[in-house]
Amino acid sequence: MAFLFIPMNNLKNIDRFYYYLIALLAVLAVLIIMILKTIFGAISTATSLDTELLEASTPKLDRAAVNQAYENIGNNLVSSLDLRQ
Repeated sequence: MAFLFIPMNNLKNIDRFYYYLIALLAVLAVLIIMILKTIFGAISTATSLDTELLEASTPKLDRAAVNQAYENIGNNLVSSLDLRQ
């Protein structure tokens, strides 16, 4: 709060570099706040678990179709190739 008590004559003597530095730091502060807000929002979204969505997206196994496919594979005879000529 000491900068509020600086006389106006001294403010005119401040180099232009400090104005640019303050503007750059302000922009970087806003950018960092936005980045952190986005990161923590994503973490919050990722940690919330919707059980209804999980149950709806879990595939159900058709046991009859699996057993039929297993029987078809098991019953196939392997024909040997006669490579002698």
